[in-house]
Amino acid sequence: MKAPALLLVIGLLGCASGQVRTDPAPPIAASALPTAAGVAASPANPRQLPAHATFADVVDAARAVDDESQPNAGASAHAAERSGSGCLLDLRAAPSLAGDILVGARPLASAPEELATPLLRAAGPAAVVSAWGSTPGEAEVALVAFTTTSSAAARRPAIAAIATLAGVFLRSADSSVRAHPEAMPVDAAGTLLSQLPGPAVVYVSAEAAVPLDALARLLRVVPNRFEVALAVALPKGTRLPPTAAAADSGSELLCPAGLPEPAPDAAEGELEPAGLRQALAPLEAAALSCALTTGGQALSGGRLVLGLRIDPDGRARTACLVSDAIGEVLLRRCVVRAARGLALPKPSPAGFVDVHLPLELTLVGPSPQRPLCE
Repeated sequence: MKAPALLLVIGLLGCASGQVRTDPAPPIAASALPTAAGVAASPANPRQLPAHATFADVVDAARAVDDESQPNAGASAHAAERSGSGCLLDLRAAPSLAGDILVGARPLASAPEELATPLLRAAGPAAVVSAWGSTPGEAEVALVAFTTTSSAAARRPAIAAIATLAGVFLRSADSSVRAHPEAMPVDAAGTLLSQLPGPAVVYVSAEAAVPLDALARLLRVVPNRFEVALAVALPKGTRLPPTAAAADSGSELLCPAGLPEPAPDAAEGELEPAGLRQALAPLEAAALSCALTTGGQALSGGRLVLGLRIDPDGRARTACLVSDAIGEVLLRRCVVRAARGLALPKPSPAGFVDVHLPLELTLVGPSPQRPLCE
């Protein structure tokens, strides 16, 4: 299984001004990042669950793994999110949250103490917030996915399977599910799920106190034809943080006509292409981190062309997007910020050098994960 990663292709389109002394070499290709071989059982491992774990412990572990991935941009910062185990829960030895983590909304909420009462009043389909975006429309039940789903999941019907101490609730737009709004035994929930058409995505959630073995029983009855993810239910009326301010278009970071004209007295410098490509390599990890953190359309990938003006001191203080086929404002800001922070070679002879840099972000993962390793 491949964990969430992006293929980033970096190439030099040329210079609007300034000079590069030889023909550019072929683009640098960064392949999918390697995943860990599995989940190590260690007291310091945030994925490891206590012996008598509950769903609250699972959600807390997901939040801890996600927190480890956030401090700094870079591929290594996301290593904690990827386990490579291929399943959501590993019950073979010490129980652990084995799934690849990709939180739909931060901070990840705690598991609710009680869900049966509000679910009895909410028979309609659930809204799901994942890293790919949100299901459209109003809903009485909202879930935030915190394990990975494939990109196709955003286009497939969502089924919520929620374990409570009173039984399992299923919520979906399907009429046969809506005809059974009551709590049911886990086997009855499995029978109803088996009657539903696929493909679809089953988002499994629970009350805080639901034991891990009860969660595992629910995961076992999900038919194999469905993709499965773990999610946390939100109280009715919860306001999710917006992905970007509505008024923030990021248009000031766009330069479709190219970089602005340099000062009339600015001298042009020169850079060797090989040294420049090496100095630009950190953009691979930075763009990956930006896309994973932004989520939504950024994970679908696309092409950016970044314009950089490298000053005589080796800093790209002027940076903008000549083209942006993705259109995610937060991704745009993150990539430009990362570019401005690069330490680049100083042009020699001294002066400025303008570079147009294509960044091709192509999704390589994630793949669907099976419910259990046991």
